[in-house]
Amino acid sequence: MIDISNKAVEQFKNLVLESGVENGCIRIFVAGRGCCGLSFGMDIAEEGDIEDQLLEKNGLKIYIQQLAFDALSNATIDYMEDEYNSGFVIKGIASSC
Repeated sequence: MIDISNKAVEQFKNLVLESGVENGCIRIFVAGRGCCGLSFGMDIAEEGDIEDQLLEKNGLKIYIQQLAFDALSNATIDYMEDEYNSGFVIKGIASSC
């Protein structure tokens, strides 16, 4: 099962709100493949694709492309910030680098 931290959900909600997409949701997908494995992308959408898996947390709908869902099983999506950087991170996924 994919876990999404409360902090990540709040940041996703902020992005959806700022986008102006009415009833917007988050969609996570495989953006490419490289020497270190898969890379993932995120978009704000009105709905997911028919094959996507739907997760709902704290009132936010998160659609995850099936390939990404399979690759992210047992992973955690979090939002991290420090004095130098901020952004979404995926924890618990193996890298071949």
